Amino acid sequence: RGFEQLCPAKTYIFKDHFKDGRGGRSYGGFADRLRVDSQHAFKIPSEIPPAEAAPLLCAGVTMYAPLKAYGAGPGKTVGVIGIGGLGHLGLQWARAMQCDEVVAISSSDSKREEAFKLGATKFVNSKNPDDMKGAARSMDIILCSSFEKNADWDELLNLVANHGAMVLLALPEAPLTIPGRAFVGRQVTMVGSLIGGVETTKEMLEFAAKHNIRPWIEKMPMSDANAAVKHAMEGRPRFRVVMEADASQG
Repeated sequence: RGFEQLCPAKTYIFKDHFKDGRGGRSYGGFADRLRVDSQHAFKIPSEIPPAEAAPLLCAGVTMYAPLKAYGAGPGKTVGVIGIGGLGHLGLQWARAMQCDEVVAISSSDSKREEAFKLGATKFVNSKNPDDMKGAARSMDIILCSSFEKNADWDELLNLVANHGAMVLLALPEAPLTIPGRAFVGRQVTMVGSLIGGVETTKEMLEFAAKHNIRPWIEKMPMSDANAAVKHAMEGRPRFRVVMEADASQG
């Protein structure tokens, strides 16, 4: 219990198949209302507008759950690889959990200023050898929300402190080549994490309301869905696109 997202009979809210024999697909991502079992429904705190709640229910809990699971808080240094739709929330969570250091890790300096606004205390450019050397073995928990196809995992794992954890959240497009030295020589752990269960999601929403954590969003009408997809695929949103029903559809 508590890990409903791992159930083999689960049905995702968007574009999944029902597995209870009824057939058909779920289309909840394009709906303005949806009927679900009460155990999978929960109240959105009144402080959080619907458009801001939507990204929290996916990207938000995806970053929140592993931070809780691996003990983020005072005395810990947390790194976030990839400052995008997921990563920008990870920085905010870690800051609100009062981690000693919150390190933004990106392959360019283009989001440096935004990273500090989101709560980062340090910024590491993964393409800068001096940055990587200076940050070596310094982070207790790293949330990996994105990585390049040719990522140097030896270098990335070298950022993790002894006994620390590298948490993989991004889905690899091809098999990963992972060096084993860090696992054996420094007792580093590399694990995966998938969104979060119902209770974790409820806790995350209350935490967001209490600490005023919100996703940075851009709103677009549902009639511009194709343009929104193109916008997102080009990596331009800061940091999540929220589709809203057109007035004529509402």
